[in-house]
Amino acid sequence: MQEIIEAQMRKNAGQDRSSEQTNTAWKMAVLEIIREVAKTHRFFIVDEVRELANERGLGNPEKYGAWGSLFRQAAREKVIKKTNRFKISKIKTNNMGVRQVWRSLIFEHPSQESLEPSEGIGGNAMDLVKDADQIH
Repeated sequence: MQEIIEAQMRKNAGQDRSSEQTNTAWKMAVLEIIREVAKTHRFFIVDEVRELANERGLGNPEKYGAWGSLFRQAAREKVIKKTNRFKISKIKTNNMGVRQVWRSLIFEHPSQESLEPSEGIGGNAMDLVKDADQIH
């Protein structure tokens, strides 16, 4: 268990270093997009945020670890919270990488509060296999 905790700490430190090397204006704009997505999506992955960032001409950071650092910052700000679920990325350049599913803490559609995570999001390997089948 200690090895897992230490590995997570190393990962977080690497993401923080990546974020420190990233343009401040870009970070602020992406944090705002995370908030925007959290207001309209009960559950989401980084892909939705990346798509909006690209549509708005922000692109990607030089170091991809900056994404993780910004999501952790949004979690510290009580905008989002990690779930125990994962989803396969549909962004082709991610090569079907597994992404953390985040739950919004500021979702603004109370009539939909009881909705479960969108189809394809799951917490076990079989759900990930179903995701992979949907991509092909």
